[in-house]
Amino acid sequence: MNNKIESQDDRDKIRLSYFQSSIVILSIIGIIAFLMRLNYFPYDIPLVLDSLNYFWYSNDLSITGSFPKVEPGIPSSQIYHFPNNGWPIFISLFFSIFDSQNFMELMNLQRFVSIVVSVATIIPLYFLCKKFFDKTLAVLGTAIFAFHPLIIKNSVLGITEPLFILLGTITIWLFLSKDYKMILVAFVVAALFTLVRYEGLIIFLPLSIIYILKYRKSKNVFFKYSMLCLVFVLVLLPMAYIRTESIGHDGIISNVLTGSKYFVLSTIETDSTVRDTTGQDFISTGLINLLKFMGIFSLPYLIFLVPFGLIKSIKSKNFENYTLLAVTFSMILVALYAYSRDFQETRYLLILTPILSIFSLYTLEKIFLKINKQKIALILICTILIFSSGFYLEFTKDDNNYERDAYEFAKIVFEKTDIINGYHPQDQYLRPIIAHFSDEFPKEKKFLPKPIKIVNVEKFNSITSYINTYRESGLDYIVIDDYENRPNYLTHIYFNEDEFPYLKKVYDSNSLGSSYKVKLFLIDYAEYDKKTLESGNR
Repeated sequence: MNNKIESQDDRDKIRLSYFQSSIVILSIIGIIAFLMRLNYFPYDIPLVLDSLNYFWYSNDLSITGSFPKVEPGIPSSQIYHFPNNGWPIFISLFFSIFDSQNFMELMNLQRFVSIVVSVATIIPLYFLCKKFFDKTLAVLGTAIFAFHPLIIKNSVLGITEPLFILLGTITIWLFLSKDYKMILVAFVVAALFTLVRYEGLIIFLPLSIIYILKYRKSKNVFFKYSMLCLVFVLVLLPMAYIRTESIGHDGIISNVLTGSKYFVLSTIETDSTVRDTTGQDFISTGLINLLKFMGIFSLPYLIFLVPFGLIKSIKSKNFENYTLLAVTFSMILVALYAYSRDFQETRYLLILTPILSIFSLYTLEKIFLKINKQKIALILICTILIFSSGFYLEFTKDDNNYERDAYEFAKIVFEKTDIINGYHPQDQYLRPIIAHFSDEFPKEKKFLPKPIKIVNVEKFNSITSYINTYRESGLDYIVIDDYENRPNYLTHIYFNEDEFPYLKKVYDSNSLGSSYKVKLFLIDYAEYDKKTLESGNR
């Protein structure tokens, strides 16, 4: 292969005696990567947002043995509308095996499986790297991936990306095989890849184009390609049918069509409905966000390693490199669409990490061939990867003590009321708290205590307008913290509570040494009516 180190002399230059056992080195990398992830494991903090939705789905599936679906009388909040159910189905297998009556243990299990899957990705990545480089650099390529700080941070969240990245890596590795049977399996894995995240469907396009171009002169190429399409569709169809029966749409083609329609309308219309909150149009928002998050994603070391390797890969005229470039371009398009909708997350770029690790090896290969002391260079590079990643993680890590205090406060709120003002992002813990207050667990979500109603207070300009609107709905308590960007009227109350005699403080974290600075007030409606009457008579 043209990309490999061409002469045996060059190959020997970067082959170290103690590096002959790839299994040993991969094991060391895996252990270090695993320990780094455990170091940032958020113990005693429940899952939230997407990871919580996957948890409920997995929980219900493991209990009932059937896929959750829309049922008469079930409120919308209890229905799983998300299309990406490949990951929660996978997690439900572990929930079924692991017998626990503690919801937090099951949540930690979801995170733990996510970590194991993330670390296990180094195995197919090693074999993928060997398609381009000798095993010394191939092992180093796995280190680039395993120690990337955003990959580490994402792996402890219990969401879809680790499995998505693993399946994507396996797909590319198998596709680059010269054995048709392996390529056939690659399309099977590509279908599973799509079931984990529906946008994975786009990988079918570059793989199809590359396959037809590569084997266009081969006998029966179109028949063989038809078989690849057939196995891809056959893997997707059962789950597409189940999703249609469960939630009313297949979650794959339906979501792609919806996204395409949104894109077309956003690019041809000038109405404010297709502009984001900053007034930027669809494409401008996407490009700006893509550049911003590509910069964040490239830190701390990809920004130095990838550019040369990308150029080298573009100049290399072979189908192996064309495959990497085509998949990269496809996944960037997916990320561009997400960023055009102003989604502010790096997770849409994480699927590129295995490929960018390969591009990085071109730079490291050049460095290795110019340095005589290869052992020192290897140790130095690995040390830089680990410490730069560790420094980045420490600099950007979440305050777990703060999050635990916010979770403990959520328990207090849930015990006192059924309706409360929103205080995002800390109010996210009001969603998983229902498992804590259940008389038993595991139990289907629909049988757990009713979630608390969270009211958006951003649309109000005064505390009185908010109280008057929700008084008849049973509003008795108000949460106010020192978090930035709260409505001005709430911030004013936090620092000037004596001006509001009808708000009786029942909890103040400042007196308890809590990291989360928050106050809970009970509304004294007798005092409130008196105050309102006095204000009206003035």
